Amino acid sequence: MKSIKADLQNGETVYQSRFYTFTRILSQITKVKEYEDIVTRKDDKQNKGITPDVVKLIEQEVLGISYE
Repeated sequence: MKSIKADLQNGETVYQSRFYTFTRILSQITKVKEYEDIVTRKDDKQNKGITPDVVKLIEQEVLGISYE
C-alpha cells in the first residue's frame, strides 16, 4: 500500500496488476481474521485442566480405587 501510494503521489504509473494484487490480499486478510476469531472462541469454550469427574474415573479405571 505504501509503495502504491508513493507512486501515485510521485506521478508514476501504477499498473492494474498491483491494484488487483492489493485488493486480493485485503480480502484474504479479512478471511484470516474471521478464522482467528472462530478458533479463539472454540479454545475459550474448551475446559482447561482436569475436572473432578475425570479424576474419579481415572482413579477407578486405572488405579483400581473404587468409591462405593
